[in-house]
Amino acid sequence: MTSGRLLAWLLMHPDQAETLTPDQWRPLLEAAYRGRLQGVLAAHLRRAGVIGRLPERLRDLLEGAAVQGVAHERGLRWEVNRLRRALLGTGVAPVLLKGGAFTLAGLPWAEGRLSVDLDILVAESHLERVEAALLRHGWETTHTDPYDQRYYRQWMHELPPLSNRQRGSELDVHHNLLPRSGRVTPDASLLLDEVVPLTGEGEGFGRLQDTDMMLHGVVHLFQDGDGDDKLRELIDLAGMVRHFGGNPHFWTELLRRSGQLGLGRPLHYALNALGLLEVDVPLPVRQAVSAWAPPAPIDRLMRRLWAAVLFPDAPRERPWWREVALLILYGRSHWLRMPPGLLTLHLARKAWRRLRKKNHVRTGGTLRYFG
Repeated sequence: MTSGRLLAWLLMHPDQAETLTPDQWRPLLEAAYRGRLQGVLAAHLRRAGVIGRLPERLRDLLEGAAVQGVAHERGLRWEVNRLRRALLGTGVAPVLLKGGAFTLAGLPWAEGRLSVDLDILVAESHLERVEAALLRHGWETTHTDPYDQRYYRQWMHELPPLSNRQRGSELDVHHNLLPRSGRVTPDASLLLDEVVPLTGEGEGFGRLQDTDMMLHGVVHLFQDGDGDDKLRELIDLAGMVRHFGGNPHFWTELLRRSGQLGLGRPLHYALNALGLLEVDVPLPVRQAVSAWAPPAPIDRLMRRLWAAVLFPDAPRERPWWREVALLILYGRSHWLRMPPGLLTLHLARKAWRRLRKKNHVRTGGTLRYFG
């Protein structure tokens, strides 16, 4: 078993931690850090009550990861606080997405999770008002190139990413879950109509309702991404299934909602991939979602591609064809993001920019920048 798969197995069976040998723990911890899952691993082991029974050095490493997770959560809560302050008076109640929503809603799989940035969703009609307020309160765009600005504003589902110039924190402001130029673009008004208001530190914000939260995780991983080392996002989906799946209405509503929003195909891929983590999905749901499956040869190929790239294995453990799998999934994510003509122009522009940057460094331009 590779280190990434061993990590996934332990996250699903934390009570088995004491059965692992020292030779297994080292690569497993390396995989956890590669996948940004060290805090989640520590949280799982603590909840299982086994962390205190592990060898002292290992216990120290895991408790350090737990402290890092707590510090990260505190920083995330502070960013939400600053965001609330910035948007006071705008009349907009943003929807927190991903890590921000998991944490502020107190959902169990958020413990120890390390978020890269903060993501929010607002109605498209509120974008201008929200962006103006953020710019007044210290956020600035990280993409100043005119083409990048056009790329995000005209074709994508979000503003160009923002960064706070004092704290360096990053913020993505979305108006939908998928690009407006994509093959599938859900009706964002349906999502906003069923937002769940948050309380406590999250007051003034909302989160997506349960099935929409699941579908957002699904499309982020299986429609709009290439899956490279994204075990962390699959663990999020496993957490949602375990937390929400006990309610039989969840599955009925998940199927209905995925059909309504046009997200059946990525849901099919996601439920298949959850089998890699031994997550139980009711048989009637598996049978129903198979109606959205592609032809069988493509379905088998996609399963192999996702299985090759999702786990944060060490380079020596990765199959020789993993780079090919990544290239195919990268191309697929772009194919789904833009129509062919627009995609060709976009990739040609990116290639030209990369070539110019390479020539700039080769001719000493970098030295002039820093000299």
